[in-house]
Amino acid sequence: MTGTIFLTDGSDTLTIGSGTTLSGVAIMSGGTGTDTLNISSGWSGVLDDWEVINADTSNGDFALDGFTLGNRSFGKLGAGALTLYSGSTLSMGVPQGWADPLILATGEATVVGDLVVTPGQTLTFGQEYTLIEASALTGTFGDVSISGGYKTTLRYTGTSVLLRFDPDSLLALGGDSLSPNARAVAAAFDAAVDGGFDPQAFANL
Repeated sequence: MTGTIFLTDGSDTLTIGSGTTLSGVAIMSGGTGTDTLNISSGWSGVLDDWEVINADTSNGDFALDGFTLGNRSFGKLGAGALTLYSGSTLSMGVPQGWADPLILATGEATVVGDLVVTPGQTLTFGQEYTLIEASALTGTFGDVSISGGYKTTLRYTGTSVLLRFDPDSLLALGGDSLSPNARAVAAAFDAAVDGGFDPQAFANL
C-alpha cells in the first residue's frame, strides 16, 4: 500500500491484515464518526481521528509510533508487547468505567511518549482509573496534559498506569477574585468536602 488513506463521514472500519507493508503510506485518517482501525502490522506515520484501535499481535510483535488515539479505546490483542515510542501521543477520554483498564496489554508495556487525557462528565472523585494495565510496565510518559482544570494524581506501578481525580479547593481556584460573600461560601464548601461530603453532583459547576 502507498499514498494516503482518508475515510469519509460515518462510522467506518478499516482492517490492516498481518504482513501488510505500510511503509509507503504516510497518513491513515478515520474522518468523522465512530471509526475503528484493526491493525496487525507495524506503523510509524500519521494515524489520527480513530475512536477505536485494535492492535492484533497474535502473529508477532509490532510497534505503533507517532499515533494519536481518539476519545474511546485502544485494544491490545495477542501476547506481544505494547510499545509507545517517543513522538507518540496517547490521547484518551475518561471515564469508560473505572473498573476496567482503558488499555489492556497481555504482555509487557513500555511507555515513553506523551499522554493527553480529556475527562468526561461522570467522573468519580478519589477513584483511580486504570489507563494501562500489562504484565509488566516500564517507562513513564514525557509530557502529560489533563484538561478540565482538575486536581489529579498520575501513578505508575510495576504493571499499571493509574489516574485519580481529586476534589480541588474552591478557595484556591477563586483566589483573590472572590468577593467576601463568595469567599465565605467557598470556604464552607471546602470544609464540607474535607469533612467527607461528596462533591460529585457539583463536578460540572
